[in-house]
Amino acid sequence: MGILKIEKQRSVLKNMFVKKNHSVKGFNTSHLLWQKAFGWCNSECITSIYMETMKQFIGAHEFYKKNGFHRIIKNELPTSFIHNPIDSGFYKLTI
Repeated sequence: MGILKIEKQRSVLKNMFVKKNHSVKGFNTSHLLWQKAFGWCNSECITSIYMETMKQFIGAHEFYKKNGFHRIIKNELPTSFIHNPIDSGFYKLTI
């Protein structure tokens, strides 16, 4: 997992991956990672988190929606956002 601060109060969630054998319900790994990231964003006064993903990561889309992200269109991304051309789903969380 990585979070990149791109502007004063904006960041990008990058590379949030959990190994399949650690993604079972008992471990709660995704939630723990997200809580850590959210805590860092609060300490840095981040008010918006952006992210992008590939369309086939349906489970990831559900996780992001469950955690407050909403889908946006590409031209709603900040100009400083570094886009990966293979990604087609864009999300934003306002903290």
